Amino acid sequence: MQEIPNDSKTTVVNRAQLQFPILETIFPTVINYVSPEKRKLHQELDLFLDQVNKPKSSPKQLINDIVNGDAIAVTDASVSPFSGVGASSFVITSNNLQTSFSGSHTRVPKGSTKMDSYRAELYGIYSILICLHDIILEYKIKSGSITIACDNKASLQNALEYDTRASVSQGSFNILWAISDLKRDLPIRIHSKHAKAHQDKRKSRSELSLLETINCIVDVKAGEYREYIENYSSYQYSTLHWFSNWSCHVNDNPITANLG
Repeated sequence: MQEIPNDSKTTVVNRAQLQFPILETIFPTVINYVSPEKRKLHQELDLFLDQVNKPKSSPKQLINDIVNGDAIAVTDASVSPFSGVGASSFVITSNNLQTSFSGSHTRVPKGSTKMDSYRAELYGIYSILICLHDIILEYKIKSGSITIACDNKASLQNALEYDTRASVSQGSFNILWAISDLKRDLPIRIHSKHAKAHQDKRKSRSELSLLETINCIVDVKAGEYREYIENYSSYQYSTLHWFSNWSCHVNDNPITANLG
């Protein structure tokens, strides 16, 4: 039998908990201590939220609509089959469209999964939930509901309609796990609704439903953003959920963070 060297350390395979970082307390007995890992999550979250377009006036109408169940959120994505880059865009808005939060940011992480519209739109839903968490915390929302729409039925169903956690054999399970953690912490109900894609090419503007209209807008925004990040390296995007929420270390040395 081969003996293990005395200086060997345990091999650790762990899944980083991608719960909302602000709600976590790692060392409750050490006042004001923030671990390097937690500090980095705070920085990435701040960067993510700094890139969200917020209403210039009071968001009172949107807050009321969330509480009353009238708020809507829509996301769409753009994926290049040539570069493999995916980008998503989203908007969270009051029903009268007068108050909204929106973002076309955060390059969709590839992980070990092929980039496609399913994964990219999952990331758009994830982005909506991150932003919702921030809104709910800031404005102390205790209850309510919101309708989230996109044009990818599989993304909607797997992200929002199941209570059970995705298995590791399921495509893009790492983003689905992050979405599951975020949903669990939300005090409001989430409803999903499919919005048909590219209806502006089939109908006149006056014939489009509200969700179809917003979907057309975020579709254009996602495409513009994808082209931007393909051609320019100056944009600093958040790595809040970069590549995977898994990592493997041997003797404290990272072997890979790309297991998902």
